Amino acid sequence: MSALRNLSKNKDLVIVRPDKGNGFVILNKADYIDKVELLLSDTEKFKLLDYDVLDLCIKCEGQLIRFLRDTLLKQRAISDSVYNNLFPQGSKPGILYGLPKVHKVNCPARPIMSAIGTFNYKLAKFLVPILQPLTGNQLTVHSSFSFVDEITQLTLSHDAVMVSFDVASLFTNIPLDETVNIILDNLFSGTDAVQVENCVFSKPQFKKLLEFAVKSNHFIFNNHLYKQTDGVAMGSPWGRVLLIYLCVLLNKTFFLTVHLTINPYFIVDLWMMLFAFFKIVLKLNVFLII
Repeated sequence: MSALRNLSKNKDLVIVRPDKGNGFVILNKADYIDKVELLLSDTEKFKLLDYDVLDLCIKCEGQLIRFLRDTLLKQRAISDSVYNNLFPQGSKPGILYGLPKVHKVNCPARPIMSAIGTFNYKLAKFLVPILQPLTGNQLTVHSSFSFVDEITQLTLSHDAVMVSFDVASLFTNIPLDETVNIILDNLFSGTDAVQVENCVFSKPQFKKLLEFAVKSNHFIFNNHLYKQTDGVAMGSPWGRVLLIYLCVLLNKTFFLTVHLTINPYFIVDLWMMLFAFFKIVLKLNVFLII
């Protein structure tokens, strides 16, 4: 440990934990920055901003406060206590960092954003439980152990084939606009308002809250300010919920329309869609599994 402490004093090195597993990874700082900035160079997902950080935080806080006060509170969609709980103050941008994927060639970085203290963090935490019950159904298993238990009970023909796939940048490739519309269409199916505890939201009101929570994410990396324009960041309260919700809806609208000999399941991360998808291909004696 003394050697590690000495290494941590070297400003040309970065010491981080790996994306998977235990331990730590020692990287040249320049290489670490290059790996993360390679991800941020995707202009369809990220935008470099030329804003003063304090001015941006004040602007974002003001926009959210005006909507909470002048629309939701004024129309009694939320109570005074909810307004006070969601009220943003003293906020700051998120902090982005990268975890090396040591199990992959060239150790690419997985972007993780610490969202605690951002102007919409409390709002995201408030909204997540509203959607959480909608992310669990007969298509879902919640751990790799459940997944193993399920597939070990399958009886497959001798010519079945197991194939492993990967999805690049899964979280950052979640289409936000499409996912928000899917959430709204299902949450407000057959109703004009949704009641949550002592709050009652119309569809336009809830859409605006979702947009504040998922489409206004700013962060700092290497002393530069960025905005994520699409997808979600791992570390955000929304990341896992949006990902599962989108895949549940895809399964409901597509996979369940196909006659399957065994029930489709997915688990969080890459197994979710492909483990459901392999059941369709199973008719062709091809067994897909992550």
